[in-house]
Amino acid sequence: MNRAEFLLAADPVSQPALAIYSSQIVADPENGIFYRNTDVAKQVVVDFWGLTDEIGEGKLYATVDDAIDSISGYNLEMARELFNKAYDEAIEKGMMKEGDEVQIIIGTPNLTSAFYNNGYDFIVNNYTEAVKGTKLEGKLTFTRDGTLGNGFSDALKNNNVDMLFGVGWTGSTFDPYSLMEVFVNPSYQYDASFDATTYDIQIELDGVTYETNMYAWYEAMNGTPVTLKIVGSAETAVKSFPYSTDANEAANRIKVLGALEGAVLQLYDFIPLMGNYSAALKSMQIQYYTEDQIFPMGRGGLRYMTYNNDDAAWDAYVQEQGGTLNYK
Repeated sequence: MNRAEFLLAADPVSQPALAIYSSQIVADPENGIFYRNTDVAKQVVVDFWGLTDEIGEGKLYATVDDAIDSISGYNLEMARELFNKAYDEAIEKGMMKEGDEVQIIIGTPNLTSAFYNNGYDFIVNNYTEAVKGTKLEGKLTFTRDGTLGNGFSDALKNNNVDMLFGVGWTGSTFDPYSLMEVFVNPSYQYDASFDATTYDIQIELDGVTYETNMYAWYEAMNGTPVTLKIVGSAETAVKSFPYSTDANEAANRIKVLGALEGAVLQLYDFIPLMGNYSAALKSMQIQYYTEDQIFPMGRGGLRYMTYNNDDAAWDAYVQEQGGTLNYK
């Protein structure tokens, strides 16, 4: 799905998402390091989108940044190949029979929101068009449950719906390490069938490759000592990765975070679609303290906002414009 086109239809002020964490997440508040700007986080993106082998001298993309900039989320030719592959596999494994329909229930909190109405229409049209010419053409149907309210998470966990969009987690801007819990703890995660304690991943740190399950890595990343297997050896090591001002320790912590983000993405049940942003119209009457946004303080807020004119001068200016101000 082309993320930019989806947002143009559903929420024009928001931005496409290519991974779990947005560009506003800070990996190191003390040094002002944004997670998505790190090499680790960039590698997570190109790995997830299958571009890793296309980067380098003489290849499709000269740099990782070039590869990331190319991602739209939409590759119709490849998608149609995979639709056919998925259909054949479903038939072979007895998950469906020839002639069966694939029925997908999309859940939304209500039926009145322009975002959810436009988003639903875009998704349905997008996939209906995408399967044309494949073995799924005419076999893919969508329905909508717009009665979920705030119970959308439970609806997905209980298999009452098959898909949600426009949902996710916010907060923990300066602590993405603890935020990872929502993806690996059954009390929070949307996918009730996935058990992070049984899913092992390997992470290379300081030349040694360690292995343990995703939840244990999460605990270690947040300061709990965890016993890790040393890959290729019968030995183990007890490690933890709490906040540290030591550059190497901080780098290792980011590596663990990136490995966990990548592992969550590779499950393909939490697909990044959009980052929720907002926009505001600046009046011609006001002046910000600074025109350059200072994260996370914005432009100074109301306290530092000043007027360009007194009331009389402002009234005169508006009249000079014919009584209507054009902000286009």
